[in-house]
Amino acid sequence: MISTAHLMMMPMSLEFYDALARKDMHYFSEHNIDLPKSFIEPEFIKIINSYISMLSLGCDPHYLGWLVSEKSSGNVIADFSFSGMPDEGEVEISYAIIEPYQNKGYGTELIKSILLWCYFQPEIDLVKAQTKKSNVRSQSVLLRNGFKIETQYRSFVNFKMNLDDMPFAFPEYRLENGIAVSSCLLGLNAKYSGGHNISDKLVLLAKHIKVLPFCPEQMGGLPTPRAPAEIVNGKVITQEGVEVTLAFEKGAEETLKILEISNQRAVILKDGSPSCGSRQIYDGTFSLKKIIGIGKTCEKIMTAYDQLLIYNDQRDLIVWQKGFE
Repeated sequence: MISTAHLMMMPMSLEFYDALARKDMHYFSEHNIDLPKSFIEPEFIKIINSYISMLSLGCDPHYLGWLVSEKSSGNVIADFSFSGMPDEGEVEISYAIIEPYQNKGYGTELIKSILLWCYFQPEIDLVKAQTKKSNVRSQSVLLRNGFKIETQYRSFVNFKMNLDDMPFAFPEYRLENGIAVSSCLLGLNAKYSGGHNISDKLVLLAKHIKVLPFCPEQMGGLPTPRAPAEIVNGKVITQEGVEVTLAFEKGAEETLKILEISNQRAVILKDGSPSCGSRQIYDGTFSLKKIIGIGKTCEKIMTAYDQLLIYNDQRDLIVWQKGFE
């Protein structure tokens, strides 16, 4: 998932592709998806069938098609896709916006968010794109987002974006100063149980960019190991019924201090955590059931900054802009 000020993007699932291939409109109605007519045209269905084949061969669905919706209306307004898994660090992207939603700035917002998501993928070094020579608008969108012209032919222009240039393309996120990361994701024993939630992808990412590990709960004064806790009606309560809200709030404050001292505006958080959850948290019943919500630390930094990148271990990215919740 990628969330921006105006857009919500989701990778299409195998179930979604199967429904498209069968033209199963009941599936889309059940899932409240207002599918554009262009999605069931023969040429698009051919692409979908190729995606189904690629998935059967083990392709990561993140590197195929994504559905793009307008947040305000919920309408599907565009799709974008990768041409497949990274090849020696390179990926190619393409996108198409439905005509009524063109010329609204969505193309620029879409390409920016794709590049930012790519920045968090350790297997990607270079992003490529191609436009028709006559498509001046798309060329402008790519150039505005830091792409450079690689080659020009009679009919097409090829662009590339080296991810090492991202700090210069998007200075508002201060990527040159690195990224703050929930320390349990890097294999440090900061989890409530005394263990960790190591992510091999994020450990690999840490070899390419500067990272700063942190654990709000430890910085809030809680021991490791510690009693599991969940958010209940805005308060943080342990499984034994002890309220530890103040410790979680202190940890959030200390995390904010770290971001200020290090001049960072990008974080990678452990989703589901009552501190670091950025999309989901546990529902407060200690039954392992998750609900939509955010943890105390995520809430604190969202309140503090006008712009922020929030990535998590589920590969979700929030391109945060205050006022566009």
